[in-house]
Amino acid sequence: MTDAEAETSRVKLILAVTQAERLLRRYSITDWADTLNRAATLITGSDFSGVDDLFSIFGGMGSFNDIVIHPLNGNPIEDSEIDRVNNDFQSLKTDIYEIVTALRRYQYAR
Repeated sequence: MTDAEAETSRVKLILAVTQAERLLRRYSITDWADTLNRAATLITGSDFSGVDDLFSIFGGMGSFNDIVIHPLNGNPIEDSEIDRVNNDFQSLKTDIYEIVTALRRYQYAR
């Protein structure tokens, strides 16, 4: 990865995190939305600790990976939207994780 590619990845990461934050807020998952917002703010300010913060939310019990948007979890979502919204959210989680791991590899290999 070059510096230019890292910058492109950083911009893509900010976009994906912002989209995930909005989705979470729409379905009343504000604690995780706030976590994403803090990380995006750091990354926007070129503070790499935001990338590390995002990396740390994946894995383990009760992690970002475990979020499922569903009425049984108290989320205001129609039954007809559950699959589509969770598929979209899973795609965003995957994008975020892949970009974060690539940026960390690049940053710490330098």
